[in-house]
Amino acid sequence: MTRSANQDRADVEQVFSKYVESIDAADVALAAQVWLQSPDVLVVTPFGRFKGWDGVRDDIYVNFTQKQLRQRNLHTSNVSIVVAGDAAWLVYDFAFTATLGRWTASTSNGWESHGYLRTVDGWRIAHLHYSVQPHCRCGHGRRHRAPGSVALSCAHPHWTSELAHQGRRTCACAPGGHE
Repeated sequence: MTRSANQDRADVEQVFSKYVESIDAADVALAAQVWLQSPDVLVVTPFGRFKGWDGVRDDIYVNFTQKQLRQRNLHTSNVSIVVAGDAAWLVYDFAFTATLGRWTASTSNGWESHGYLRTVDGWRIAHLHYSVQPHCRCGHGRRHRAPGSVALSCAHPHWTSELAHQGRRTCACAPGGHE
C-alpha cells in the first residue's frame, strides 16, 4: 500500500469515527461533515429506505435518533476498509444500544457497510446499508450465533457455547433444530 493509499484509508477511518460519534450524540451538525450533501445519497435499513442528505438528516438523525432514542451507544468491531481511487467501502459489525423513550433499553446487533466518495471536501458517506441479526424462531426472542457472527445470545438451554464449539448452526429446541 502506498503512502497515499495509507493516507486515504486513514482519512476514511477518521470520517467513520466521526460518523459513529454523530450517531452516539445524534448530532446533525457533525453528521453534515461526514455525509455527502446530495440527493443521490442512499441508505437502506430494516426500517426503511432513505434517499438524499435531507432524508438522512430529517428521518434518521432528527426524527429517529434525536426524538426517539436516548443514551445511544454504537459499538463497532471487525472494521474493514478498502480504497479504490475516488471510492472506498467500509464494512463492520455493530452492537447498538439505546434507550427508547424514557425507559425501554434496546440492543441490536448486525452488520453495516458504507460507500464513500472522495470530494473536494474530503471523503463523504454516499451509501449505507445495514442488517440486523435475525431473531431466533424458537420463540425465545433472542438471537442465535451462527459460526463467525457477532454474538451468542439465545437464552435457550439447548443452545450453548458447547454446541457452537461443535460447529452446530442450529438451535436444538425444535425437532431437527433451526437456524
